[in-house]
Amino acid sequence: MAARCARPRRPSRAPSAASWSPAISRRRSDMPFDVTGSDTILSIRNLSVRFPLSRPLFSKGPTRHVLAVDDISFDVPRGSCFGIVGESGSGKSTLARAITGLVQVSSGEVLLDGQPIQSLPPREKRRLRRRMQMVLQDPRASLDPRQTVYDVLREALIVHDIDRTREGQRLRIEKVIRQVGLNIAHLDRYSNELSGGQRQRVAIARAIICEPEIVVLDEPVSALDVSVQAQIINLLVDLQETLGLTYLFITHDLALVSRFADATGVMYLGRFIEHGPTRRICDAPAHPYTDSLLSVVAEGDPEEARAKPVCLLDGQVPSPLALPTGCAFHTRCPHARALAEQMDPHGVVVEGGHRLPRLCVEMRPQPGPTGGVHATPENCLCHYPLRPQAVERFETQTPVMGR
Repeated sequence: MAARCARPRRPSRAPSAASWSPAISRRRSDMPFDVTGSDTILSIRNLSVRFPLSRPLFSKGPTRHVLAVDDISFDVPRGSCFGIVGESGSGKSTLARAITGLVQVSSGEVLLDGQPIQSLPPREKRRLRRRMQMVLQDPRASLDPRQTVYDVLREALIVHDIDRTREGQRLRIEKVIRQVGLNIAHLDRYSNELSGGQRQRVAIARAIICEPEIVVLDEPVSALDVSVQAQIINLLVDLQETLGLTYLFITHDLALVSRFADATGVMYLGRFIEHGPTRRICDAPAHPYTDSLLSVVAEGDPEEARAKPVCLLDGQVPSPLALPTGCAFHTRCPHARALAEQMDPHGVVVEGGHRLPRLCVEMRPQPGPTGGVHATPENCLCHYPLRPQAVERFETQTPVMGR
């Protein structure tokens, strides 16, 4: 069924400064989204992850698989923050675990400074793994309740063979515990003696004590109170500026990403349906799914809340075991037509690095009756984009079905 939009669209859909929390004192400055530059630290190329499904013992036929991550590609410039947003079950965490090596990659490559990680011998993988650390969503589950904070941090040094002397380890631990906003007294406490925010600070300290270049943040503030979330985000921004870290930030909150990430990829059923500079995505979303995510972001200003259009999607998310034909979003898309059900869901890259659905390229966009063009803006995998600005570099000869 089609989505219900309660109010007409405003020119700008970016979350306001009061839409999340005024306690966030810092905001990531916009940076050019140039993934072709020489300063790219992390490159993901056609990454896919498949999980085999269990079947009866004596059943015949090939094993079925569920496609959790489907042909993801993006680059992360050094020192930037790349956000990955989507609903629960979209494949965000699986993608993060595949990048860090916690989940086996079915196909594709993960390149760190241009070097493919999967093809390296185990010893080299461990050396590179030190350069890429991860902060998990639930610190209560990721911290050993039988270890003190000191033991948790010291274990990371032992595993990665950093500073074997106890004196040197103690100095490193005391330095990093201060960097995350805790004091020396917390080193003798167990995780169950800490608050949720303190536990997450310990998890961050464990990640940065190895002096990594990349930190993968898997929903690091989703289990915390709003006021504590702001403190953790401010801490992460401070650490990035101080240590020169590169972040891969996983979350379901577009308002949070809009204040923290330089570039963003929006995931739906294991695929990027839109990605690009965060400011562009929040100000003028091209995909209806991105637009619906932005429409439900809470506004702190009552006037802003009343003027904000709300677009609710009908229907349930399709099962990954039985994806719909064509575009996976057409069952919930307010602009879908019968033609979209037969379209190839895979996009192709055309001149200038722009990504378009294959059929849009083959049929060539045709100017509509109002002068618009039925084509997709850059890096948006949609047959009926919300921003149908003219793609003037294409010659238009073949008509395209109108809206």
